[in-house]
Amino acid sequence: MIIFKSMKKSLLLLLLCMPAVGFSQYLYTVAPMFSYFKDADRWEIGGNGAIMMSQYFGTMPTLNQSGGFKGDTTIKRSIMSQPGFGGTIGLSLPVARIGHISMAAVSVHLMFNSYIWQDLNSELTAGNTVMAEKPALDATTTQICLPVSFDYKIGTDAICTKRLPFGASVGAGLMPEFSMTALNGVNGINATNNLTVSPFFKLEGAVFAGICIKLRVQVSYGDLNLMTIKQPVGSLTDGPFSITGNANVIGTLILMPFSGKWGETGWWNTHDTYNPYDKLN
Repeated sequence: MIIFKSMKKSLLLLLLCMPAVGFSQYLYTVAPMFSYFKDADRWEIGGNGAIMMSQYFGTMPTLNQSGGFKGDTTIKRSIMSQPGFGGTIGLSLPVARIGHISMAAVSVHLMFNSYIWQDLNSELTAGNTVMAEKPALDATTTQICLPVSFDYKIGTDAICTKRLPFGASVGAGLMPEFSMTALNGVNGINATNNLTVSPFFKLEGAVFAGICIKLRVQVSYGDLNLMTIKQPVGSLTDGPFSITGNANVIGTLILMPFSGKWGETGWWNTHDTYNPYDKLN
């Protein structure tokens, strides 16, 4: 009887302790989201390579079989910018822990890109082939945007650990964007300015090699009026024409310059600083 009573007391004590044990499985707490703006550990900078896909709609001269001018025609065709370049700075703001090495976060980045559109005064040959005209009419788009996304993050940059060699993120959100497109070397024609919000999704991979290095691919889509020309442009084109952006693909190489001071020392350290009761598998 005494043994039975002792077993009941032991079982009751075990049941009472289970919530405390469950709570202790992950001691890393998420601070108020905006406090991470002051936390250098999560800031990142990067360089962008980007392209933009668009629709050209306007008047284009056509040529006859002998290469002479035949007349004007209205044409709609897909065009692509030259590879653009830019930069980004931002960080991920933890919202909630999800697992032992994963979390939900809001990602905020300020981004700048520049694109060049070539041969906007092309001709249409008798064989329906678009041919560049000389001298060419080019334009440059300057893009400033603030992509904000809700992400699922796992691995090294999710919990700021040196010991996990890899990490990954997937997210989707909205990108407020200001763009300015101007004709190159042309005076008297104002640039086209536009402010819009585009949906986007992104994928990230991360590796810790002294500091955290990440590669991000971001794709946004939606119609964006990049340029509308309603008048002749000197002797280059009679116009009118317009360029409407349809999709934007941005690849970014990211460095987290302050990740070298993350707390865990390396892959050889089997102690999990976020959980002193367990080891990280």
